[in-house]
Amino acid sequence: MINKIMNDSKNFSPSPTACLAIDGSKIKSIREMKKLTQLYVATCLGVTVDTISRWENGRSPNIKFENAEKLAEVLEISLSDIEDKTGKEAYQIPTPEPTAPALASQRLKSWWPLLPVGLLLILTYFQFSAPHDTTPQLSAVRLLPQHASAHQPFPVLIKVQATSPLPLSFIVKEFLPPGCQVLASQPALVASQQAREAIKWLSSAEDDTPLFFAYLARTAPDLAEGEQLLFQGEVMVQGQQTRRLAITGNNTLAITNFHWADSNQDQRIDDAEILTIFNSFAALQALGVDIDEIRQIWAGQGYRWDSDAAKFVVVP
Repeated sequence: MINKIMNDSKNFSPSPTACLAIDGSKIKSIREMKKLTQLYVATCLGVTVDTISRWENGRSPNIKFENAEKLAEVLEISLSDIEDKTGKEAYQIPTPEPTAPALASQRLKSWWPLLPVGLLLILTYFQFSAPHDTTPQLSAVRLLPQHASAHQPFPVLIKVQATSPLPLSFIVKEFLPPGCQVLASQPALVASQQAREAIKWLSSAEDDTPLFFAYLARTAPDLAEGEQLLFQGEVMVQGQQTRRLAITGNNTLAITNFHWADSNQDQRIDDAEILTIFNSFAALQALGVDIDEIRQIWAGQGYRWDSDAAKFVVVP
């Protein structure tokens, strides 16, 4: 039916501005009798459903002649069946009936000034309703000598740095190898659980300045040369959920007869090695490390291990 009307529309002879007075009640009665919907009729004519409704309730008593002919074609009746013969004015030039695309364009223009406000409200909603990322951003690195002599003290340093969210509270926990004893710590330990061979600190970061946790340890006296000791640790933080972050960095220490500060094991402490010590282990003196012994080895010809006295001897 729609195709037929579209094909035949070019044969309509009246001027597109000519109008016909119609009887809306007749149109509605005939449409309902034929069980046609307003949507179907509107689609066939290329107008809106609201236009059909206005025709039927008398709010638009005059319609274009070409629309009247199409309407009669759809309802399968003659023009005289829907013409209003009560003496109303006919063939006036009415306000053009808005088509569906024109009506949509009018509505878009009426809403256009409100679009920026709507977009701003949507962006504001998502900004405040979307969950903010509260995942703690934190890193922990262990600075541990590569080797140490059995039953000789050596330092361990843990560097913790947080970036967000701040301030941030956390717990540093270090699990020691069996038989390893803590002699001193900086800052002081919150708790020492030697039964579990673990030590821990409770602290907080107010900004992104690195925080250092140091301790002086000593291994058991009966460890054989070449034995490897494993150090493990974690930092526990709490955001939307509790997280345990492993402490990275060096985690193994070999038992040797070389001083822990002699990283290349050549029985000397050279310039690079002593600078590394003073840059990396700023808290050494507070832990009780013999800084004078290290300076003497660096200033002299080196050192040797005295197995009888179980200590290092400086070679002048």
